[in-house]
Amino acid sequence: MTVLTKSAPIESLGLGPGVHLLKVVVAGDIVAFEVAPSAHRPPPEQRQGTGFVKTWSGTARKMDVPGDAWLAHINAKHLR
Repeated sequence: MTVLTKSAPIESLGLGPGVHLLKVVVAGDIVAFEVAPSAHRPPPEQRQGTGFVKTWSGTARKMDVPGDAWLAHINAKHLR
């Protein structure tokens, strides 16, 4: 584990550009960290769509149940 003080600048972590997953331990004025392996996910622009919106768009039906505040909230927020 790499050990730094809490007041050390972020650049002192020594991480290059990109996505990093850190395990951090804080004790008093000392911060210890290690770069953890992570499952790399491609950026959103490179992922394929699932077709969920095309399949299910417009299929929701509005239900009115008197006294159900949560259902009224869902209807108001998500259904037109």
